[in-house]
This record gives sequence, structure tokens and C-alpha cells, in this order.
Amino acid sequence: MLVQDKNFRQNNLRFLRQLFFENRVLYLEHQMSSAYLNNPTMPGWTASVPAVIDQIFYLDALSNEPIKLVVDSGGGTTAAFMNLIDVMSVARSPIYTIGRGLVASAAVPILAAGELGHRLMFPNTVSMLHMPFGHLEGDADAIQAQAAEFNRIKNLYANTLVRLTGRSEAEIKSAMTGETYMTAKQSIDFGLADKLVTNLGEVFSL
Repeated sequence: MLVQDKNFRQNNLRFLRQLFFENRVLYLEHQMSSAYLNNPTMPGWTASVPAVIDQIFYLDALSNEPIKLVVDSGGGTTAAFMNLIDVMSVARSPIYTIGRGLVASAAVPILAAGELGHRLMFPNTVSMLHMPFGHLEGDADAIQAQAAEFNRIKNLYANTLVRLTGRSEAEIKSAMTGETYMTAKQSIDFGLADKLVTNLGEVFSL
């Protein structure tokens, strides 16, 4: 039963997200980081990378039934997306991904890392690829070390997408030049997803 009081929005959002969780539907939203979110109107335990990882661990221990991960994020840190991809790759449960809204930057490999044939996008979802960026500062030695790490991250991001999409390294790095926006259909053609959502029943009957 939905709670109707002065905290209606907060309480009902928590209630609905709990129902989705119990039905093995998880959400990855906002900027991805390696920390829990702290937003009372959008409970961080349902949306942040550490929370999604914790939920996958728990659900995977309960059964090997598919887990559905809804991705609606503008990206985040390399550590966050690689941590999640590592967990997705070793979970016994297949992880089905659903792109919704904006799937950009570090969120793109998360969508692409879903179970092949079960990576969906809503028709008006937009994806965006670009070069990972960072700010270099310090003395010459520090800048040199930071530049080397930046290149490692860039290659890690590119190689991950090569593996997940089947595209060549040259194609991926070309798409990473500037900001490459793609419609859902273009994203599917590029190999980031497999098909469009045509009715909501598909999302919950994967």
C-alpha cells in the first residue's frame, strides 16, 4: 500500500524501488562514483555504483535468475564503471541492461556489458561517447605520472568498448574524438545495445 503523508514522494519512491529490487530490477542513475549517493528524494542505495554492486551480490546469491539493470547516467569515474563491469562479468545471474534517458561517457560500457541479446534501449534514449578527461597538476614528475595514468584509462575505456561492441579500435577511438551522440537506433547499429523497447512488458519479461 502506498504511503500518503507529508513525505509522500520520498516514501513512495523508496517503496516502489524496493518492489523493483525484490523483482530483480536495479537502477543506475546520476553521476557514477565509488561512493554512495546521499539524496533523500532519490535514495542512494538504489542508484549508486556501490549500491548496485551490493544488490547484484545479494540477488546473485539468492538465485541465478536474470537481473535487469536500468541505466540512466551521464557517466562518472573509470574506477566506478570498471568495478561494476567486473562484477557483471562474474555474476552467475545474467545481467540484462536497459538504457533510458541519457547513457553517456562511463555509463556507455555498462549498457554494452549486458547479456548479449538482452541489451535494450528506449526509443528516445541517447548515448554519448567521448575521450575520458582529467586535470593535470603538480610538478613535472607528477604531471608525467598523471598523463601516463590518463593514457591507461583512455586505452582501458576504448579496449573495453572494442570487446563489447565488436568495433575496431580505430572506430572506437574515432567515436571518442570530441563528443559523439547517437540515437538509440544508431547505438544499436554501433553495437552498444541489441534492440529497442517497444512495450514495457519487454522490460519486465526479459
